[in-house]
Amino acid sequence: MIAWLRRRFWRASLADPGFLFLLDEPPAGEAVSLDCETTGLDPWVDEIVAIAAVPVIGNRIATSRRFEAVV
Repeated sequence: MIAWLRRRFWRASLADPGFLFLLDEPPAGEAVSLDCETTGLDPWVDEIVAIAAVPVIGNRIATSRRFEAVV
């Protein structure tokens, strides 16, 4: 109930309807593993230098669909 209410609130306050898909229910059995590389360990001072993501579908890691970016 709380998750539904939260999604409803964010849908109403979203300025650009092109991003509504981000508030849809996630696919069953899927998750995304994120990795952020930073210049240090202090989140207030250090900066992100690289980001990576890989989907996990069921019990398999889909390395062919990975995402990598150097910022």
